[in-house]
Amino acid sequence: MQLNSSGIAPIVLILIIAVVTTLVVTYNQAGKSKTFLAPSPSPSPLLSPSPSPSPSSTSTPTPTPTPISTSSPTPQSSPTPKPSATTSSGVNSGGNIQTEQGSFRATVVTLPISAQMITDTANDSDCAADCPVKPLAEYINHFGGYAGIHGTYTCPADYADCAAKKNSFDFSVYNSRLNKWINEGNLGWGGRSMVYQDNGGAYHYRQDAGRADGIRAGIVNYPGILNNGHITVEGGSLSAKQSSKGTKGGIGFNDSNIFLVVAYNVDMYDFAAVFKALGAKYALNLDGGGSIALYSGGYKAGPGRALPNAVVFK
Repeated sequence: MQLNSSGIAPIVLILIIAVVTTLVVTYNQAGKSKTFLAPSPSPSPLLSPSPSPSPSSTSTPTPTPTPISTSSPTPQSSPTPKPSATTSSGVNSGGNIQTEQGSFRATVVTLPISAQMITDTANDSDCAADCPVKPLAEYINHFGGYAGIHGTYTCPADYADCAAKKNSFDFSVYNSRLNKWINEGNLGWGGRSMVYQDNGGAYHYRQDAGRADGIRAGIVNYPGILNNGHITVEGGSLSAKQSSKGTKGGIGFNDSNIFLVVAYNVDMYDFAAVFKALGAKYALNLDGGGSIALYSGGYKAGPGRALPNAVVFK
């Protein structure tokens, strides 16, 4: 039988397929014992990592500074200041003092009771007229003092009725510089009062002045206005000037302090009330008006006219 070319092609194709199939089967059988395809494992779920806890926000403590060791300075002993015009409630310089009589302006110098009192006169003997005078500061500087006040009533040169006895005074003053009384004969005159310090340093007051032994300083004037805390002013015995309101100066003391006082626009009873309000037990009125002078490290009141006598403290 004769095959034409169109019949051969399909046979050849069948043979080729058969051969390829046989080869593939043979190959697969031969490799079964050696090779296998492992199934692709299911992917393990990825565990999301637990977030690391954020650190708690803690403030960094401020370091405590190491204290710098400093040695305490060795205490130095300060010099004790000399007493001067005080500035405090009730006792002040240029302020108001409340009293049982009302409120009055006053300048006060408060000193310790231990202060030494010196009374001095510009003249060395009794003087009836044209007596020597000098400023309060000069008296104080002469004795190396630190405080002082004007002294007794005087007959000033600028008063017409004093023309024949200018700058004289008839009140008794103990001259500490000479250790004797000036106007000693007048110590017995009635109605006058006295403040003095004895040689032991104690202060004394007499409502009625008189001789006292063993003293280092003393001054007599009128009126005495405070005796053992009681006001002793007697209105009927006062002069017109003493009874009227004006500027008055005086000295007082208690068991602890001495008070030098200049009060303004006061009568004598008001003036006594000022001392009482300050705590004084005893007080003596001194001169006033144009003779006013109060000193403590400098003038606190005045100075007025030059003085024939004065009271000094050191």
